[in-house]
Amino acid sequence: YYPCHVAITRAYRHLQLPDWERGAATGWPLVVDPYYGPFYPLGAVFGIFGAARGLGVEIVLHTILCGFGALLLLRRRGLEVWPATFGAISLCLSSFLVCRIRHIIFPEGLAWLTFALAGAEGWLATHRRRELVLVAISVGLTLLRGALPLVPFFGIAAALYVLPRRRLASEPRRDSLAIVAAAAVGLLLACAQLLPT
Repeated sequence: YYPCHVAITRAYRHLQLPDWERGAATGWPLVVDPYYGPFYPLGAVFGIFGAARGLGVEIVLHTILCGFGALLLLRRRGLEVWPATFGAISLCLSSFLVCRIRHIIFPEGLAWLTFALAGAEGWLATHRRRELVLVAISVGLTLLRGALPLVPFFGIAAALYVLPRRRLASEPRRDSLAIVAAAAVGLLLACAQLLPT
């Protein structure tokens, strides 16, 4: 990841889109590669801290985000503060998340997946539109991040969570369609990354 983040940062410092990196082999299409997320807002960390230090900051930032997303989800499931906090910390320190820091798109994507599930849970429980906004933003940020190879797995995980939960909803079909529509808005938000890819 290091060389590509250096190239993306260099392009932005020259006020250019990171479209083609001439310094690798015969060239490298940075903007179309689904791993580096040149349009991801939190990717600014690499420009601020540098590519090597930025990677550490990015991991810590997304681990904390993952914890807050999990805490929000568990609280919406009705857990008290301490059990929900324990669950969130357990996820942050889980072997999956710790072992996957070498493949940064896993913790980054998981961070936003927890918020998307929290939004879906909130929508099913309260029907507040802000919950659908949370779903849309979370899906959009996951895709802008460049976690595109993981989208099928995140989609399966989200479906396996939402489908059983929708039985608790007053109008399961309408509620499911609202969540899918919010995810579609997230897709639209991520078109800057999706279309070139």
